[in-house]
Amino acid sequence: MSNKVLGVATQILVMGIVISVILLFVGIGFLVLIHVCIVGRAFRRGFSSTGNMVERGSIGSTSMSHDDLEKLPCFDFKAREKGSSPVDCAVCLENFKMGDKCRLLPKCNHSFHAQCIDSWLLKTPICPICRTSVDSQKGSMVSSEETNRSTDIRIELSSNPSPLRASVGLIPCSLKRNQDFIGDGLLPVPVNISPKSIRVLEGTTPIGDISVPASEGEKPTVESSNSIVEGEKSIAATPCTDIFVSFPDDPDTSSTSIAVDQVSNELIEQNTDTSEEANTHQKATTVFDETGLQGTFVIDLGLPRAYRLPRETRARSLEQVAEQTKKEGEKKKKMGSLSSPHFVIFPFMAQGHTIPLLHLANLLHRRSVTVTIFTTPANSPSILRSLNYKDISIINLPFPENVPGLPSGVESTDKLPSMAFFIPFANSTKLMQPHFEKALSSLPKVSCIISDGFFGWTQQSATKFGIPRLVFYGMSNYSMAISKVVTKYRPYLGLKSDDEPFDVPCFPWVKLTRNDLEPPFCDPEPKGEYSEFVMEQIIATSKSQGLVVNSFHELEPSFHDYWNSEVGPRAWCVGPVFLAEPQKVEPQKKSKWVQWLDAKLAEGRSVLYVAFGSQADILPEQLREIAIGLEKSKMNFLWVVRSKGLELNVGFEERVKDRGLVVKEWVDQREILGHESVNGFMSHCGWNSVLETICASVPILALPLMAEQHLNARMAVDELGIGLRILAENGSVRGFVRSEAVEKMVRELMEGEMGKEVRKKVKEMEKMASGAMEQGGSSWRTLDLLIEDVCGYKR
Repeated sequence: MSNKVLGVATQILVMGIVISVILLFVGIGFLVLIHVCIVGRAFRRGFSSTGNMVERGSIGSTSMSHDDLEKLPCFDFKAREKGSSPVDCAVCLENFKMGDKCRLLPKCNHSFHAQCIDSWLLKTPICPICRTSVDSQKGSMVSSEETNRSTDIRIELSSNPSPLRASVGLIPCSLKRNQDFIGDGLLPVPVNISPKSIRVLEGTTPIGDISVPASEGEKPTVESSNSIVEGEKSIAATPCTDIFVSFPDDPDTSSTSIAVDQVSNELIEQNTDTSEEANTHQKATTVFDETGLQGTFVIDLGLPRAYRLPRETRARSLEQVAEQTKKEGEKKKKMGSLSSPHFVIFPFMAQGHTIPLLHLANLLHRRSVTVTIFTTPANSPSILRSLNYKDISIINLPFPENVPGLPSGVESTDKLPSMAFFIPFANSTKLMQPHFEKALSSLPKVSCIISDGFFGWTQQSATKFGIPRLVFYGMSNYSMAISKVVTKYRPYLGLKSDDEPFDVPCFPWVKLTRNDLEPPFCDPEPKGEYSEFVMEQIIATSKSQGLVVNSFHELEPSFHDYWNSEVGPRAWCVGPVFLAEPQKVEPQKKSKWVQWLDAKLAEGRSVLYVAFGSQADILPEQLREIAIGLEKSKMNFLWVVRSKGLELNVGFEERVKDRGLVVKEWVDQREILGHESVNGFMSHCGWNSVLETICASVPILALPLMAEQHLNARMAVDELGIGLRILAENGSVRGFVRSEAVEKMVRELMEGEMGKEVRKKVKEMEKMASGAMEQGGSSWRTLDLLIEDVCGYKR
């Protein structure tokens, strides 16, 4: 009986194993089927859209340069096309939103967010959807079908006085309708161009290839003398001169048109009636002649600007183009020459925010940019003293009066009784919007607005006037990227204490604690007046054209690249901007602190410079504790204290007068850091101070107090290795600092082994900073690209 039961059990076990194996293979087969269907659908979609499939392995170069990316067309998204999918950008899988900067791949007509596709193309120059090659220079990568279905426009200029040939082939245009002229088709006219017939703006190079897929059933065109041969058809035309590309600049109705001057006869196509198109084209030409627009703008390196617009905007008739061109010509005559960009700069009323933007204003002026600065009457005198050029205009806007919760007569944050008044002060600036817009409307054509990140309301004004806005926060890429990642992933959730370290997503080598973060970035559910203000500015920034960052790429490449590829809008590193300022003439009479530093240098003494900025509120008890630590360290120090009425410690200044000097007035910080006797800087780690200490080759002793200063301290100490840090009494990065910790770290920085290491590292950083701002350096080139990208102006 037992054997019988055993046999049955064995049969059941074997049957179970067989069934399991069968189900396993069925499951595998089902997964393979799903995979084939998905891949097949993707391939069919790629072929059906353009017919231009490119094999990854056939790509000769695995990347595109930033210059190549600048040639690809862009547009600001305005409205969703009918029939578009719920997800527009196939890279980030997010919908296009109003005002998003998008890039169109010309060969396959697929659109993506500009920052998303730029990051992709820098690694792989093919369309993420259909795998079509994007780089037109790599002809070997394009399939034979694409080669048979496209034609090129090539325009070249050289010093050779002989006439140049520009052939304009059948770029998908059936010549049977008077619509879809802009972006969807051009009239096929072969022309001879004399080198002097094209007016070239200084710094431009009108040379390049444009390749556009042809329409269904069309064959490639071949130039032959004064005609274009298309299969068995022949289009006769007489060569003409003076061909110009005009880019009207109205942001609401931007369009592109080709104006051909002195057309001597109509186009005649055998077996096809083209008289309507030819006549309409000549009407457009007449309008161009009357407005005098020809030659104002030169031939673009990439595709016509019309490809940067939504399809519904591009599909416009020649009559509409002509009418719009006429309006633009009248507008141009009214507003004056557009050959020089005009930037409006509006700094926030705080020294740390204003001074870098004034340095940027000087830099832009040297690049032949017209600059207008907005400020308030009380801030105007100090701004005027900081500008190097008299022809930089200043417009004073009245600061709001009788604002609840704000002291009367205060127009800058350094005049506030404490930073508790910051939010009422910042919110009160919204009342300046009507005055700002009224002044803006009276100015000559404005190419760009650069406003402080705390002026989020200026984004509304910029949108209203159709002017691109760039944002300035006075922060590092490190702080911006870390804040964004922490807000998105909230890695601090579940921690037992504010001092427990956690790894930062996307930057696994970075370790922070919750004490390194300020609200709202460390709050799971941010609430309150300050959090609401910060979120308003973040939303406004997301709608802007980009950010101007007072930093240089070599200092924080990982964080700069992450922001541009994963976050956006684009961050332009153009600093350290103060390095471009001319060397100050040494005054006949030196200040008392410079004389004191000279005396210490003569004695062969090294000096620690101590300063905590003009904004931070420090408890008197904390300042006195720092004073005790400095006194016990026996080091020479120069301490700049913000409050004139503050008594540090009884008899303190008298006891340390031989090796310490306390200054209670404004000083030139760069002058002090640049003094040969200064070999250390105890700082609050404001971003301007971090840059200044790097460029002076002076290591930093970090004692952060507020805002993003804790992240700047992490960056300086842990990421860059250019300084040391004073910790609170419980070993935390935040809290009350005891004199013993001050004494210990001051000695280590000035005389210890760790001090020698960070001093060596900061000297390396100083060379990188200087190189970035020199002609041809990364920040130098970036500022040129910014002007070109935002304004369409090449130097």
